[in-house]
Amino acid sequence: MIANANERALKGEIVFDDQERNKWLQIIDDLCVETCPRTYLAVFGVLVAARGMQPKELLNVRDIKTGSSDKGYSASSIGSTLASFAKAHDIDLRAGSSQPMNNQPFTFEDFILDDMGVRASAKPHWKNFIRAVNEIDLCSSETAQDLLTLIFSMRRKVAKPAVVAHSSKMDLNKIEDFVEAVDTYVTSNSDSGKIGQAFASALLSLLYGSESVLQGDSQDPDASLVGDVHVVAQDEIVIFSEVKQKVIGTGEVKGFIQSVSKSGGRKILYFALSNSAYTGHLDDKQISKEVLKANATFKLFTSTQEAIAYFLPLINSSLDHFAELFATSLLHRLNEANVKSELVSNFKHCISSFVTFTDDLGLPG
Repeated sequence: MIANANERALKGEIVFDDQERNKWLQIIDDLCVETCPRTYLAVFGVLVAARGMQPKELLNVRDIKTGSSDKGYSASSIGSTLASFAKAHDIDLRAGSSQPMNNQPFTFEDFILDDMGVRASAKPHWKNFIRAVNEIDLCSSETAQDLLTLIFSMRRKVAKPAVVAHSSKMDLNKIEDFVEAVDTYVTSNSDSGKIGQAFASALLSLLYGSESVLQGDSQDPDASLVGDVHVVAQDEIVIFSEVKQKVIGTGEVKGFIQSVSKSGGRKILYFALSNSAYTGHLDDKQISKEVLKANATFKLFTSTQEAIAYFLPLINSSLDHFAELFATSLLHRLNEANVKSELVSNFKHCISSFVTFTDDLGLPG
């Protein structure tokens, strides 16, 4: 059913009359506003898929646990299938998690209630979400299948010209100046931590591949994974990374190590990107003891320059190629994080002496 909805969306099949279409578009738009918790659209998609599979006589979309009643079902199973399918087909359901049903007010409940004690700031969005749930619970399976087609059509990512980076001839002196320019940019700009996360994601992508590096959303109140940036292998997180653009202390580092350990993680990176100018804030002995207790591997970086210096020898490329790859990767991650456009422009300006961007048509990128 999910694949069929996608095929219909790719063919541009028109579903619903204007009035019905506008109703559903408004619901989708309400779940896509920037301040709405990012998982709500994905969860709504799970409920739409569930109704598309079974009529209301056999299934209640609010009854999200198998065995909880005669009309209960496994929403988590549909959720993992839908999330994986959306990622593979460039459909943006806003949530990056492979299991959108996690970390919700109803995660450990059998049933989605109108009032589940959500925090005050999320109540207007929860009200819109519940309105959407009620609409889909009342509709037919045929309508739900049409709605899933509409969601796929509206939320498919539009391909943009590929951005290509061109570097001037790099030598050791120039690469040091390039790294310093990147450091200046990251140190001078934050955008609520998005820029630091984009930096870490970009650097890890060069070593592990962009598809294996998950960049979190620093503004997502429903984020459930420990850490900001994760490296994934065979659908499991193998590296947990925390990124901070403020001076941090020993307790914060130890707390992160403990949180990763509790979640079963064993490989940890900590990007304390503002700590290089300060001494005495981090006690290496205490941190080492915590790492030993967690039976983990751990690496701490106190600046962007230190992080690049560590990873550069591991990345199999020439200095020219590294500058081009890293600049392109960071530009991509800044856009992925929805960093303000003027700050993206600032990045291009900061490195313009070393790297310039064009699209695949040769036009300025």
